[in-house]
Amino acid sequence: MAFPIPAHLPRKANPQDVSSHILNRVDSATNENLNSELVKSWLTELDETIQSTKKRLYERVESDRKAYDGQLTTSRSVQTRLKTLTSNVDTLHESLLSEESGLVPRLVTELKRHSTLAQEALDVKVQHTALASLLQCRTQHAALMGHVKSGNLPEAVQVSKSLEDLMSSSPPALRRSSVMSDFKRTLNTTKARVEELLSEAYSRSVVLTPKGITITSSVQVRESQFELPLSSILSAMSNHSLLDQLSTLRRNLTNHFLDNVLKQPFALAESSTIGFQHTLTLTPEPPNSPGSTRLNNVALVLDFLQTHLFPSLPSSQATSFKQSLCKPLTSSLLNHLLLPNLPPTFDTLPIFLKLVEQAVSFEDKYVIKLLQNDIHDRVIKTWGEGVSGHYERQRREHILEHCRSIVISPEAPSDTFRVEIDVLPDEFAPLEAPEPDSSTAAESGEAEAAWGFEEDTTLGESEGDSWGLDDDIPETDPIPEPQEDDTSAPKPPPADGTEEPDSEAAWDLNDGDNDATWDDDPWSNNPPDEPAIDVQHTPVKVASRLEKAASKSKKPMNGHHTESPTLHPPPSSALGKTPEKQEAPVQAGPPPKENYLVSGRTKLILRIVADVLTEGRQLQASRILPTVAGMSAPGTIIFQSASSCLDLYRALYPIKFSTTLSAPERAMRYSNDCLYLSEELDNMLHAGSYEDGVKQKLVDCKEHFRVLSESWLYDTVNVQKERINEALVEGTQGFTESADEERFDEYEEAINGALKTTKRVASSLKVVLSRTKYLIATGQIVEGVLTQMLSDILALPDIPEVESHKLAELCRIFHALEGLFMGEGEQGSLILSYVPSWLKFSYLSELLEASLADVTYLFEEGALVDFEIEEIIQLVRALFADTPLRTNTINKILQGHPVPNASG
Repeated sequence: MAFPIPAHLPRKANPQDVSSHILNRVDSATNENLNSELVKSWLTELDETIQSTKKRLYERVESDRKAYDGQLTTSRSVQTRLKTLTSNVDTLHESLLSEESGLVPRLVTELKRHSTLAQEALDVKVQHTALASLLQCRTQHAALMGHVKSGNLPEAVQVSKSLEDLMSSSPPALRRSSVMSDFKRTLNTTKARVEELLSEAYSRSVVLTPKGITITSSVQVRESQFELPLSSILSAMSNHSLLDQLSTLRRNLTNHFLDNVLKQPFALAESSTIGFQHTLTLTPEPPNSPGSTRLNNVALVLDFLQTHLFPSLPSSQATSFKQSLCKPLTSSLLNHLLLPNLPPTFDTLPIFLKLVEQAVSFEDKYVIKLLQNDIHDRVIKTWGEGVSGHYERQRREHILEHCRSIVISPEAPSDTFRVEIDVLPDEFAPLEAPEPDSSTAAESGEAEAAWGFEEDTTLGESEGDSWGLDDDIPETDPIPEPQEDDTSAPKPPPADGTEEPDSEAAWDLNDGDNDATWDDDPWSNNPPDEPAIDVQHTPVKVASRLEKAASKSKKPMNGHHTESPTLHPPPSSALGKTPEKQEAPVQAGPPPKENYLVSGRTKLILRIVADVLTEGRQLQASRILPTVAGMSAPGTIIFQSASSCLDLYRALYPIKFSTTLSAPERAMRYSNDCLYLSEELDNMLHAGSYEDGVKQKLVDCKEHFRVLSESWLYDTVNVQKERINEALVEGTQGFTESADEERFDEYEEAINGALKTTKRVASSLKVVLSRTKYLIATGQIVEGVLTQMLSDILALPDIPEVESHKLAELCRIFHALEGLFMGEGEQGSLILSYVPSWLKFSYLSELLEASLADVTYLFEEGALVDFEIEEIIQLVRALFADTPLRTNTINKILQGHPVPNASG
């Protein structure tokens, strides 16, 4: 892009010639200065310029005269040739384009004449070809109509194909003509008529009804005297029509003569009339005929088809049609003969195996050879090789379905029994000290992992009582559960934790020390007569998790755990006296007995398991089923069904009865059920010998039930403890301002409610659990209540004298809980063995009303060893004013608990 010149710079004047110069002067002239002189000067200047120009031209020519003369001569020669060429072109134009004698007009005229003659010749030729083709079509059409009229339908089909080919190869002009359109319409109508006659003839040749098959070798064509054999009828049909007819034939054969004959028994009879009509009749027979008879009936049907139908099929469709029957036939054999006849019991298995052998032979003869199926596609043979698995899987479905019906059946309140167990000597030992957190966590993790199930359980279809487990079941005489209309029996607490309006009257808890509900002792050594239990029971230990949980609340003293109280401590002593240490009673004679409540359905589950194991052994020992390489040995699936029944019970029962199990007594009974099943499985394992896989499954189930029993026991105790503690915390509000009468009444009502709820839960557990488990479970609930109250009171920063008396009064309400742990005979209260915080709580009510001297005395005597040093100091500061005496007392306490005397 050029750089623009600024406007203020002077421009170079445009070069001007003489003419332009004079014209500029003429233009600049005005009326004032325009005169003759001025004009004359312009003319003179022009003349001078012209002369100057001529002179320069002459001089230029003269300077190169030779070249000038040559150019002049050349230009004159060019002019002469141009004139000659122009004359010749004019003459040629006249010769070519003249209308009378010109070459081009005459040539065009001749070409037009030739084109007209060629078109006339072509028209004649096309017309001749079209007429000849039309004549052939007419001849073929006449022949077609003659064959149709006479009934010779196969020839009519052939002629119609020739006519159709002839029409498709006719000249294009003819194909677009109206006459050819008429021929096409007539041909299509005739073909449809032929197809209709062939279909009608086929429908009279092959007749299939649910009652039989009729095949006619030849039939007379309608409205003619011509007879057609069945093979000609099928061969003459169009491909589309033939495929439709064969598809319908295959469907009817499958429905009426394969599926139907295998579903129910028939009597088959074959008859022939005059040698060309053959009939196979099906007559229903009474049900429950053997399967081999049905297999023979199918063989008769196929033999009949092979004789009278298959030879008439066109060669292009014969093989494919017969092969198309293979899959429906083998599916019918499996679904309508073999699978429905799978034996429900071991006794009928030999008869079924003979049926399987016959079905395999049938497949080889008819499916492979007659119907020409692939030799490697032997569905029945493959199924028969795995008959052991099919039988056992069906048995497993029936077993699991029967087990499921037992598991989900409604539970009768009276369907319970009591299991008597021996109390081992170590159950009289003190509670164990708490284990390290790592082991506790590991045990908790193991328990949680035990809730998983190793394998999925598939529920089969319903079946009748093939096991006979509902017969001859001994009725038990358990302790009846309270009925809804029985106001004298104790009622379990509602699921939401609220109390019934008449709960106090029902449980006789208006008086804190009234223990009228404990007169009916479920642990009596003389229980009602019960039927004998199937399996001998071994001693059962109490839940170790609860023992450990009970001991966790103990506090170490000066870095050492305090010695756990013995099982039979003396009753709570007066202020200032520690309980005397007692030795555990020496076991003499047979071990003491305890019993617990178990649901009756557990016996049914165990009976199913025992019957399954017996059936597995019987199947293994019989060797009636073949052992196939790559498949499990006979009896394996039956054996696995035993553990599957137990897994099904573990998985289904807690979900089905989740609402019922929210009640503590039902949850504890489920814990007892799991414990009972675990012990009975252990007895089974010791009583018989099993393969490693079966034994391991039963061992796993036993362990799962054991862990499940402990988990439900532990979780139920925790749920009840948390529910009571939540109500206690909400009602006491940290025991602040207990001197206020209204608040004191609220606190007293909350504590009385916790007391009643605890007694109610303990009463329900006492009916279900064994004595030892009852004491441990109730001890944990009471321990939770006392621990909560201890922490709330010890957390108070200041306790005035009035409030201390009120708090002591509130604490003494819970002293009635000692009645829940009364021993047998002269044993007295066992509360110290199962409630670690009982002494601490008992001393708290005394400390709230004690003087500093009493506190010092109790501390020096070692009566306050259950308290932490910080707790005692906090309590002293809250109860007493800041005085030198209080300071001295605190200083003594800070020195730590006194070391027990070795001689003491």
